Amino acid sequence: MKKRGFIGYIVIIIIAVVLLKFWFEIDVLEWLTKPEVKDFFTKIFNIIVMIWENYISPIFRKVLNFINYIISRYL
Repeated sequence: MKKRGFIGYIVIIIIAVVLLKFWFEIDVLEWLTKPEVKDFFTKIFNIIVMIWENYISPIFRKVLNFINYIISRYL
């Protein structure tokens, strides 16, 4: 399997948007500005932020504090 870089994914997304626009005549920007779509992405973003703040961030802070302790204690 061939590895794709970050730029490769961006190019694929741009090609997909162009195909949607010209082949299926779907205006992606108009679709993204609809209130229902904005509301959906706002809910998804809020869920991601809640998961980060309540579950991932405390563990991440403990790991960083442990690393900081090890570095300051032994180096």
